[in-house]
Amino acid sequence: MNRLTRTCLHLCLLALGLVSVSCSSSMEQRTIYPDGFRILTVSPGPVHIRSEGSKITYKANTINGLRSDHYKTTILKRNVRRIPNRLGDGFGVISLILGLPDGKSNLVLEIDHPPFQIPQKGLQTHFTRVESFESKNAKTLWEYSFIFDHPYEQTPGVWNFRLKYRNKIIFSESLTVVPSAEP
Repeated sequence: MNRLTRTCLHLCLLALGLVSVSCSSSMEQRTIYPDGFRILTVSPGPVHIRSEGSKITYKANTINGLRSDHYKTTILKRNVRRIPNRLGDGFGVISLILGLPDGKSNLVLEIDHPPFQIPQKGLQTHFTRVESFESKNAKTLWEYSFIFDHPYEQTPGVWNFRLKYRNKIIFSESLTVVPSAEP
């Protein structure tokens, strides 16, 4: 990526509020396929969020006509790797993906998380789903948010996120959920 493109991308992320001024740089991941197809993924890192119920405290971001619907939450801290497991709090992971073909694309999200003993479902440690995204001008914004709504979700441990396109990982991120200091 040339210097002008990198500067424009960084300014775009700053304008979206995805990168705080104190961050030195975004995390970038380049994926190159055997046929020469390329994808660049840029992530400012996870954020610590608090759910405000019906209050709207955080507006959705818009990039190039694409909209990312956040769960109307307050960002408590950006670019964090340790998230307190307080009920009503949670985390968000977001990335800007450059290079997907215009139109709809299917991405596969895989999450490994600490064991949850879910009533009527049993023990679960992994989650996979297919997500459909619209790309315009080879840009799309992906986000995932999780709020600790139930006590069984508060299990401390490492969460690993992988986003795949054409069976290759185009984005990966990890964070650690830790016991909350508050009761």
